[in-house]
Amino acid sequence: MKFKILILISFIILPAIVFAQNVNIYVNQQASGANSGKSWEYAYTDLQTALKNAKSGQQIWVAAGIYHPTTDADRSVFFEMVEEVALYGGFQGDEQSLSERDWKKNLTVLSGDIGQQGVIEDNTKQVVKGADYAVIDGFIIENGYCHIEGLNILLAPLFDIIPVHLKSKIIPDYLLPRIKDVQELSSTGD
Repeated sequence: MKFKILILISFIILPAIVFAQNVNIYVNQQASGANSGKSWEYAYTDLQTALKNAKSGQQIWVAAGIYHPTTDADRSVFFEMVEEVALYGGFQGDEQSLSERDWKKNLTVLSGDIGQQGVIEDNTKQVVKGADYAVIDGFIIENGYCHIEGLNILLAPLFDIIPVHLKSKIIPDYLLPRIKDVQELSSTGD
């Protein structure tokens, strides 16, 4: 009898633990709730907070808006993807399923324009840094600036360069992270 109860508890508790790890994290600059990331109402207002709290297997849903990697002028700060975490933009902020979002209508921008607006020399050096098996989908990535002779760098550290001009392009599986429905508008370098 004890063995049957143990098996029954295992079938109830283990799936709950696995499901809890795969819960979506929500980000919306306009949210006014508890800032816990657990729903659209209580969404994080800062994408960096969501990335820091994300665990492998989770999805981060990001509502339309312009998101900067930092609020100060530190050019070395960027959005760092998390291994095996999917980052999805293009949400209005009330969707219940991924298929409801419209990334072409609900523009979600990751911008490196952290200093004086419109001055590229004080922009962040890179906007997004990838991670193994991470997904980024439904974003416009813009305004990164890194002065390296002859190179434009969009997403990566010096020796992990991903092509600069992406427009609704899927990168082959062997290049990680997987990038889909991302528009890179204006990363520049000298």
